[in-house]
Amino acid sequence: MSQERKRSLRAKGIFAGIIERRVRGQSTLRQKQSRNNLRFSKIRAIVEMPFAFIKRLMNYTESRYIGLQKNTQHHYLLAAAYNLRRMPNLMQRGA
Repeated sequence: MSQERKRSLRAKGIFAGIIERRVRGQSTLRQKQSRNNLRFSKIRAIVEMPFAFIKRLMNYTESRYIGLQKNTQHHYLLAAAYNLRRMPNLMQRGA
């Protein structure tokens, strides 16, 4: 992400949690960049798990319908089915 983009996000009060990459001519990342990348990747892994589950185990690899509205509704139904599938484990942990 460019420095200009980071500054504009910071000015708007938005946290830019995007992983840093080396720029041309840079041999390694700075220590701060490496620490931030590790922190962001841990968060990203948790957030991406439901999407990976829906894609792999529920076989949602492509859109089924034509049109944004129908596909959005289908995705909401898949997310609801995912949450229902998780419910027994969540109830066990809470009890």
